[in-house]
Amino acid sequence: MKIEDKIKIVREFEERQGISVGSSHERDALAPLIKVYQRMRTLFEKAEGHLREMGGSLGLVDRTRLYELLTRGASIVEAIEGSRIRSEGKDGREEQIETLKAKQREIIELRRILRSKTEKIRSLEEELEYYRRKVRELEKEITKLMEELDKIRHQRKRELERDRLVSQLRERIRELEADVGRRDAMIDSLRAELRSLRRDVARSDLGPGWVPIKAVENLSRSTLEEAIVRGVLSEGDVVLVGDASTAGPRSVRLLKDAGVWAIVHSGSPPPPEVLSMLEEGGIFVTSTNSVEIRWKGAIPHVREEFLLRVAARRRPPKPVKEESEAGEGEDGGDILSIVWEYRRSLLDEEGATH
Repeated sequence: MKIEDKIKIVREFEERQGISVGSSHERDALAPLIKVYQRMRTLFEKAEGHLREMGGSLGLVDRTRLYELLTRGASIVEAIEGSRIRSEGKDGREEQIETLKAKQREIIELRRILRSKTEKIRSLEEELEYYRRKVRELEKEITKLMEELDKIRHQRKRELERDRLVSQLRERIRELEADVGRRDAMIDSLRAELRSLRRDVARSDLGPGWVPIKAVENLSRSTLEEAIVRGVLSEGDVVLVGDASTAGPRSVRLLKDAGVWAIVHSGSPPPPEVLSMLEEGGIFVTSTNSVEIRWKGAIPHVREEFLLRVAARRRPPKPVKEESEAGEGEDGGDILSIVWEYRRSLLDEEGATH
């Protein structure tokens, strides 16, 4: 028998009887029995119909014997003939009747037992269904608990990841603290070295005739603006520049506004067009190849003669006047006095920095 036929037969039987088959094994075992039962029931119904058509002419018939013969393969006529209760006198007939009644009582008892067992089976099936529902509920609860367990595992994983990250951050903090300690020690060492250099500078002496000047890294707009804001550049300054090639028109304007007198570059010179603008603005430009530079600590110095030369280029000497006239002018004083005043202001600035 095909599986589809077995499923169909058992499903129809379940619907008629109001029962449920638990497993595929039970279905496979029950399907052939139902098939045989359906075939035999049809045969039994035909035999009963044949008996009703015959009426009582054949006398009493032993139904149990009738069904037994039909089950063994006898035809309906053979089964009826073989199960007929034959009259063998009054005593024999009464005995057969009693026997038949006893069998009928036995059948009634068996039917009662069958009903009881059927009720028991139905009760067990209801109990089984109850436990099946409980199993389904437990399965749902287990599924829910598994989901909660997955959430807990995921949360635990995040916590472990967070702990690992915290551990890494703490290790990084320890490394940074150690680095800060090393840098603090380096700063202390540099400060000590700076104090030593300052003491050396304070003890050093360039001798007479040297004047301090200002120094910047380059002539870019940002560098000059920062120097002006910090007050590094002021009126009458001579500035030592590392790289003058970064100068532009804006740089020229800043230098003129600050009142710078001269530029001494140790590296690349300004571009030609910028050099022309500087010279037109009265700013003298030269290189360290033409000027002797000496250092006292971190401060560059030039000879007074260079300042005189710068002053001479910036303010040409005026015609000699009478002594009385020179004293009466608002711009009285000669170039040398201006240079000495400039030197004094620079020396005062140098002393203030130390």
